[in-house]
Amino acid sequence: MTTLLRAYPSEATARQAIDELRGAGLPPQGAQLITGRSLHDLRFEPVGEFLGRAEPEDPVRTFGNTTLQRWHPPGTFCGDPDRQRAGSFGDVDAHVMVQHDPSGHEHARIAGERDLAALLAAMGLDHESAERALAQLHAGLSLVLVQVAEMGPGEAAARLGGLARMA
Repeated sequence: MTTLLRAYPSEATARQAIDELRGAGLPPQGAQLITGRSLHDLRFEPVGEFLGRAEPEDPVRTFGNTTLQRWHPPGTFCGDPDRQRAGSFGDVDAHVMVQHDPSGHEHARIAGERDLAALLAAMGLDHESAERALAQLHAGLSLVLVQVAEMGPGEAAARLGGLARMA
């Protein structure tokens, strides 16, 4: 059995690739969709809802009566805080993995980094390919993971590759 993995810029494009493969004879459970999302840097995003929005360049007063721009970090444990991303409790190490059962019904579940790394290893991907796939998920891309037995690997790769180039 051959395993193919392709990255797509959006979930919609990845779903289109899976539909194309199913139209060519791949059974519903033969492909998995894994969606990612990029990590945000709160320093450069507008915040606030209750009293209005605060933009990153807006002035903020500190306890020591100093004015800073809102994006300026308050400090860090080590390193230069101006160069480090500011995260939040919304940062979750999880991605959505969508599978289909033989009758075609969709089942989605949350998968963490370790779960995905184990899945990619079990599917036969080498460590470098798995790391590249996880980096693509962190960049916000969607992955299509296919195990091909019903159609030729060349045909499946051509179909996946053609859709990846169209995206």
